[in-house]
Amino acid sequence: VISAIEPTLRQLAELGAWQVISPHEVMGQVEVVEHLSTVQDKVYEEATVLVVHNVTGEEEIPEGVVGLLTPDAPDVLSHVSVRARNMHVLFATCHDEEPLKQIKEAAGQYLRFKPTAAGAVTWVSPSLQSIDAFTGGILSGESQQGLGQVRQASNLRCIACLDARYHSTLSLQTTPTTA
Repeated sequence: VISAIEPTLRQLAELGAWQVISPHEVMGQVEVVEHLSTVQDKVYEEATVLVVHNVTGEEEIPEGVVGLLTPDAPDVLSHVSVRARNMHVLFATCHDEEPLKQIKEAAGQYLRFKPTAAGAVTWVSPSLQSIDAFTGGILSGESQQGLGQVRQASNLRCIACLDARYHSTLSLQTTPTTA
């Protein structure tokens, strides 16, 4: 019953769409799965952020997973929640379909996720240069053209990037845009 009314309660309390269970800044390749239980024994060779539709709370976090994002609301003391905190894995529930839809559309791409002090989760698509540095040079020799920002909102701008086309940082701030 509580799960059914939680989105409404969160909206009335102005809590936002996200409930961050394990707050860690991560970068990984986005993969979308229906149930965490179907991949819990899988070993991911690359850092992976899973967007999982169903999380019961009893599953294991697969090796190589650095982030779990879900519309489901497992208990913050569930097995998977405790494991996420102990393993320094980003684990967050999103009570709004739109942010998860945007992240799902980036399946197969690398994204960098950062929980904010306000309890939200922000994400950007880093440049290949940033991925190369993060992965220890695996992509050396590849094109250095940026992948582009997946989530483009008119009220977000990068405050630490000299070239607005490439976003190799998560220092985002909300500012009004001017025409």
